[in-house]
Amino acid sequence: MVIHEGITTNAAGMELSNCDLGTVTLTNHYETCVLLGPGRDCLLTPNVIDGKNVQLTVTVESKKPNGKIHDLSITQVVGKLGTPFEVAVGNFNFSLTPNMTAE
Repeated sequence: MVIHEGITTNAAGMELSNCDLGTVTLTNHYETCVLLGPGRDCLLTPNVIDGKNVQLTVTVESKKPNGKIHDLSITQVVGKLGTPFEVAVGNFNFSLTPNMTAE
């Protein structure tokens, strides 16, 4: 599990929907959970296309205080390993740099 603690807020203290997750280490075909803030998780499932590119299935879940899923958004993106890129899913935008570990 990767934990992202740099939550961006505006002057009113409301969480903004843009952030940089930095470098995220992934394992091919295994889901990685990134905490985006209270009640919001991002699940990243990579599929290595070749030695340089990866397809990510990105799922953003918002949960109610009781733990039940309130909102769910899913998208797939293709990016280069080791190169930062941006992802937009639902009303959430973020950037990350995907790196892979050996299985």
